[in-house]
Amino acid sequence: MEHLLKPLHSCPVESCDYKGSKNATYQHYHRNHLQDKIEKYMRKAFECEECNYRYSTRQSLHVHRKKCQDIHRNRLIKELRKLANHDIEPTHLINDPVIVECDVKVREVWEELHRTQMAKDGTLFRVVIMDAPWDRTCLPLKYDTLTDKQIKEMPIELVQEEGFLFMWVTNSKPESALSFFKKHGYRWIETIVWVKLTKRGTVFKGQGKYIQHGCELCMVGVKGRYEDIKQFGKFKSSLNVIVEEMREASQKPEALYKIAEKLVPNDPFLEIFGRKHNIRRGWTTMGNQLS
Repeated sequence: MEHLLKPLHSCPVESCDYKGSKNATYQHYHRNHLQDKIEKYMRKAFECEECNYRYSTRQSLHVHRKKCQDIHRNRLIKELRKLANHDIEPTHLINDPVIVECDVKVREVWEELHRTQMAKDGTLFRVVIMDAPWDRTCLPLKYDTLTDKQIKEMPIELVQEEGFLFMWVTNSKPESALSFFKKHGYRWIETIVWVKLTKRGTVFKGQGKYIQHGCELCMVGVKGRYEDIKQFGKFKSSLNVIVEEMREASQKPEALYKIAEKLVPNDPFLEIFGRKHNIRRGWTTMGNQLS
């Protein structure tokens, strides 16, 4: 008869002396001990801050956390770029780039560019991008700078009678840019903010006078008949925030060119103080660092 009796099973909890059939022991364990085990595990487990997933060892959490942070960071970058002009379709300009290597401080250069552009298209530039070498910055620069007065005295009216001016400014120069706008007849209409990203996708922490700088400003001015023309309602579909990775020194984001080309399609474009990496199809680029 003994071989017909079902064997007894002990409760897996050492401090418990319960014994019964396999099914009875299983039910006893779940009714009396499982909750304690879960609570004990929750107290000892290591939790990921990103997704609240738990690991029993710190090493396992460390490996998981790196992957989890990359996933969440890439997802955030993707969302930011979608919101911040990353998906603007480029304008397919057909004209070859025009390179004017010169010293922009010489007035005769501007006069010659005026004559050349009028002979070529019969009109001056509708969009101008200017990345002036402002002086008195927080960092030592590897190129010559210009004073506010020198920049203000540049004869920009020789290359643009009406249209849009995109002017990059350092943190301490917005007032100088507004003074430039006022002198040359521009009305300030927008400020575009470029949030700088590192290659890892994090916000760049640059040196500043009081706090760290992770962005750069581009002030937009307009003059002439373009102030009220209806076709520029297209501009409202572009945000005034650009989230883009930094590239070479002083190289500005690709999205700004897309915004400008979308704003005034197929019109003459000019970039002042350009460098070799700024040369683009459909654009005229002038500066002393183009070779």
